[in-house]
Amino acid sequence: MDYLYVFAGGGIGSMTRFFITKISARIYPDFPWGTLSANILGTFLIGVFSIFILEKGKAWAGFPFARELVMVGFLGGLTTFSTFMLDFYNLSHSHEWLKLFLYFTGNTVLGFAVLITGKYMAG
Repeated sequence: MDYLYVFAGGGIGSMTRFFITKISARIYPDFPWGTLSANILGTFLIGVFSIFILEKGKAWAGFPFARELVMVGFLGGLTTFSTFMLDFYNLSHSHEWLKLFLYFTGNTVLGFAVLITGKYMAG
């Protein structure tokens, strides 16, 4: 059943991102405001829901699938950047500096390098 909640939340999150991107592109065609807006909104919301769902989960006792529907599904469909930032926060607060560096570098530098490689190989 968890898969269904992730699927439903992901669909809603993806459609929300699509809507934000389309509206932003009409207003500001020369800058990816839609992506920036979705990333900032998703990051804010994962901060809020990480407290409400994960740390104060008793308040959500009647909604046991909240994590799957909201955090994994909706926010995962809206943006994976929010998860990246939550992981970054958790590593920084655990003082795992090498892991933090590797995680950040792997996601940004390595991610950019494989994007360029993929574009080069496809072109």
